[in-house]
Amino acid sequence: MNRLQSEDLVIGHGGRPLRGIPDLALISEHLHVVTGANGTGKTTLLRTLAGLIPPVGGRISPAPRPGPGATTYVAPSPWLFSGTVARNMRIAGVRGESVVAALRIMGAEGLANVSIDELSTGQLQRVAISRALAIDPCVLLVDEPERGLDSEGVILWRSFLARSIERCHPLIVIAAHDVSRIDGQLPVAEIPLAD
Repeated sequence: MNRLQSEDLVIGHGGRPLRGIPDLALISEHLHVVTGANGTGKTTLLRTLAGLIPPVGGRISPAPRPGPGATTYVAPSPWLFSGTVARNMRIAGVRGESVVAALRIMGAEGLANVSIDELSTGQLQRVAISRALAIDPCVLLVDEPERGLDSEGVILWRSFLARSIERCHPLIVIAAHDVSRIDGQLPVAEIPLAD
């Protein structure tokens, strides 16, 4: 089982605090959903947990580290490199048949040789999630994962969530505006950020 904890965590930008976060004790048996209105710090919290922004105060344990088997963050607007989908997977360290296997999780295996310039918003999101999953992270942080996904993409994403929670790997934290939109079949632990 994967765990992530924080103590006296203060998030912010450039050393300026945005908000204090109640101590977190996250486990991979639940889908953790950070909720709140725009501007409450959902993205900042996920980026801090990923190690992309240093905390203004407090600590995260284990300390976030990038790379295979570590912590991976997927932005709400996918960060992909120019070129084909397969090139983006290779940049993440995925090779050969593993490229197709990783893309298959989100139903994007047919896109391997397509330029990212030709992809829709939903296809870009499928590729970004697939790329993150391909490195087998212990902690997966996804900001607005269903943004732009069509109904098939949402079904594939939620199926992945259910399997991951059942296996207790990886620990998954997502940001969403409303926890009620998440499938009621998943064990959800909400992390509300109020104004």
